[in-house]
Amino acid sequence: MELIEGGNLLDKIIECNNFHEDHACFIVHQIMLALNYMHLQHVMHRDLKLENIMCRSKNLSDFHVKLTDFGFSTFY
Repeated sequence: MELIEGGNLLDKIIECNNFHEDHACFIVHQIMLALNYMHLQHVMHRDLKLENIMCRSKNLSDFHVKLTDFGFSTFY
């Protein structure tokens, strides 16, 4: 298990009045890397939404995300 202090991505987007395009690009890139790894392992998430993407830190300078909630995931 891992401590994730930043909350989910939906709350973070609502909290920030101005979400910079560079941050969004970095987040999408991280999500695509994670999905690519999962698909190479023949795992499908099947419940990808902002509430299931957690922010590692509250700091925007250290903004890394993690995919969570694999309850609907399946092997294919």
